[in-house]
Amino acid sequence: MISPVLASVLASARAPLNRRIGEVRRATPGFDDAALAAFFADAIDPVVQAVAVLDEARLPAVVMAAADTALQLGVHDRALAARTAQVRDTWQALAGPCAALIAAAPAQVPGMLANAVLHVTQQGGRS
Repeated sequence: MISPVLASVLASARAPLNRRIGEVRRATPGFDDAALAAFFADAIDPVVQAVAVLDEARLPAVVMAAADTALQLGVHDRALAARTAQVRDTWQALAGPCAALIAAAPAQVPGMLANAVLHVTQQGGRS
């Protein structure tokens, strides 16, 4: 279940978000709507809630950027579930401490956090 804050932003961004998800769905065999929905609830929602405390005006940009990052990472693909879990856990853990950075640069910071944890994990570190 998603928070009312995220639900409100999703409702206001329905058309562009549905268009973007539709593009990826058409290009991706086996697109898993449930996996994407779970990522929205478990990873994007904590980020949105943390940013909402600081600057609600930034929420549409944060949601669109986080959604785009999630789609680029393939969170809609069950075959990438382990990688998705690493990104989810990182976003959950760093949503609060990085909320100001995310609000200031939503198109960059979520992807940077995801890339960092995936790189560390690939190098044999723990996420």
